[in-house]
Amino acid sequence: MIGKTMKNQWEVKWWRVGLALAIVFAVILATGFILDRYFGWHEIQDFCRENPNLADLPVPLSDKSVANLEGAQLQVQGLSFQVPWKEVLRQSDAKTISAVAFKDGPILSIPNRTNALETERLIQGYAKTKQEMDAARRSIGSPALSCCYDLMAGELAVTPSELKWWETWRTQRNTFLRLVRKSMDIMDSNAIYEIDAGEMRGFQMGNPSVAPYEVKLELFDRDDRRHEITISQYGANRPFLTQAQVNAIVASIRTVPAT
Repeated sequence: MIGKTMKNQWEVKWWRVGLALAIVFAVILATGFILDRYFGWHEIQDFCRENPNLADLPVPLSDKSVANLEGAQLQVQGLSFQVPWKEVLRQSDAKTISAVAFKDGPILSIPNRTNALETERLIQGYAKTKQEMDAARRSIGSPALSCCYDLMAGELAVTPSELKWWETWRTQRNTFLRLVRKSMDIMDSNAIYEIDAGEMRGFQMGNPSVAPYEVKLELFDRDDRRHEITISQYGANRPFLTQAQVNAIVASIRTVPAT
């Protein structure tokens, strides 16, 4: 009788040990999950602090005047347009990008978006519906595509204020990915403007009268094909381009049929 009682006591003790181990294991898992969320959240916040311009939203141009351009007429990467500068110092057409440097300083960079066009063709080939196509584009993001105005507009509309610490990890991740894509679109620009002139509409990244005086144009033609032009000057310590000249360049852009 005494032996049986002692045996029952041992069984109860092992059951308690098992329960205690299960509780410890659960606490470790919960602690790991909480710490992972905590450090993940702080990494996201650090990224947003390092990129304060992510809070910028596209705004209409305050200066819509159009300058009279008397410079060179260029034909690069399927685009024809006029610029304020007359003498081309050199032009290089590499596999991934074309660059035009002028004697008086500015450099125009125009990426070759052939690879992006292939990505878009793959999406169109595999997607069965417009909803599937839009979902694939959102998943890939505008930096890898040769289209689409609405997609970039959506990326530029997101701000760090949309991140909430209490939201699910999936929601935080999706918002963070949109912010990462926005940072790839705007880089270190000091402003985002909506532009619409001639055959093109899109966005202007950067105010040419404010340092670093660089302007990137993200343009979409009437067929929603994407064109990118960056106008910069190495080591510029003062404006070399006016908003009226930027407006005139955009207004002069025409698409050129491939030969």
